[in-house]
Amino acid sequence: MKVTAQVRKLYSVLSCIPPDFEMAETLIAMHRPSEEEMMWLAVELAENTFGEYGDALVGGNLSAAQVRLHRDYLYDTVHFLLEHGMNPNTIVDQDTTETANIMADLRFTEGPDMAARTMRLLLEHGGDPNLEGCTLTPMIWMEMELHIDPIYERLYCDNLVQCLLVMQAYGGRFDDGTVPFVMRDGLGSEIFKEFEKFDYQFGNEEGAPGYIHVFERTTRKIVADYV
Repeated sequence: MKVTAQVRKLYSVLSCIPPDFEMAETLIAMHRPSEEEMMWLAVELAENTFGEYGDALVGGNLSAAQVRLHRDYLYDTVHFLLEHGMNPNTIVDQDTTETANIMADLRFTEGPDMAARTMRLLLEHGGDPNLEGCTLTPMIWMEMELHIDPIYERLYCDNLVQCLLVMQAYGGRFDDGTVPFVMRDGLGSEIFKEFEKFDYQFGNEEGAPGYIHVFERTTRKIVADYV
């Protein structure tokens, strides 16, 4: 996709910390980006978050709240783009090696909550967790990344596990119709729309499948197992 100077200018005001939403409003009104250009912006904003959470954590900056990161503004910038007409199912550079969609690219947004909050926002605006045409579906991208990354390090897994929970809640499935998490006690996957109420732990549990177990934060009751 050829990116115009006007869209690059819009990217520059949305990717600064903090984003300049007032200027972005003006630029959108002037240039009216296409659906693909809006998705290109979202993809670039998501990719800006790659590695920064881990770097800040290692540097000791997160607990001291000394540094604001691109990830801190991702939800707001994506919400801004959705309000201005972005279609969450648009694919950039479809049928090329550069194909991209933000739902798949949220796998780069390490750390808790932000990726899953943004994923939920996209799905509530009509995003399809089973979207085809982006090499793999967003669901399968998350699943593959979970197996690529060191599985027992929360730093690399929080966003992936939480996004998989949210996508399953909104109808996400693998190609064979199965889901990542087997629900216990007859519970429905829709409970994970409120993913903040749940956490997970690693380890084998006697009589339970899988090595990730999702539990309610308040009761510590396990509600699902990753298989």
